[in-house]
Amino acid sequence: SHSHSVLKPYRLQLFDSVPLAVFPAMEAMEIDSQNILQRKQATYTSLDDTFGIHKETYRGQQYSQIYFTRLHLMRTLLYSLAPNWKPHLPVCTILQLEKDRECIIVGTLYKHMKLKPCILDEYSKEEYNSLDGVVVALLGKETDAGDFLVQDVLEAGLPPQIEHPLKPREDKHVVFVSGLRVGGSTSNPLQFQLLIDHITGHLGDEKEQGIAAEIVHVVLAGNSVEFPRGLLNGQAMH
Repeated sequence: SHSHSVLKPYRLQLFDSVPLAVFPAMEAMEIDSQNILQRKQATYTSLDDTFGIHKETYRGQQYSQIYFTRLHLMRTLLYSLAPNWKPHLPVCTILQLEKDRECIIVGTLYKHMKLKPCILDEYSKEEYNSLDGVVVALLGKETDAGDFLVQDVLEAGLPPQIEHPLKPREDKHVVFVSGLRVGGSTSNPLQFQLLIDHITGHLGDEKEQGIAAEIVHVVLAGNSVEFPRGLLNGQAMH
């Protein structure tokens, strides 16, 4: 004998919580089970207003403020850690460096990449222990060439971690989808339909459909729609 398993309708949502599409409820789906699957629910609060660009301006959209704020906060912390790390050495600024005199300086690491062809290629070609943007304290001394010869490195470490009680709770999932390019020449309707069928519980056995029922939100992360060339006649799309 067979029974029907019904999933509730769900809603695709963007980061601004504007509904993009609503799939109709499944009227009937036969599986070898007596269970009625109900889609799990989760509350959603949009907190993305801070990151929205509401007018054409470049003010505040550069990385400089992020680097400056990070350096300001981490430098104070590293200054307090340095005496316990190397108590016999002074902490100096760049202007206070003296030739062949060991000291500690604090700054932001910058990885020089010749011609900068691809950041991923640069990182994959060599073994490394540091990345751009990390604020550290360095032990070393100035050389004849004016470089700072590093002998040791002090990192600030992780901030205090909040202990979360490990309480049993039900699983809920958020699906992030990108690169669908619906309407484009490279779009594959079959793959797109399989994605929809999987999320809505039309595919798989009872176990897979149970996982699909735990999906509470679907987020379209980018490159979802592609308009054919010439369709807009050179006009901007809003």
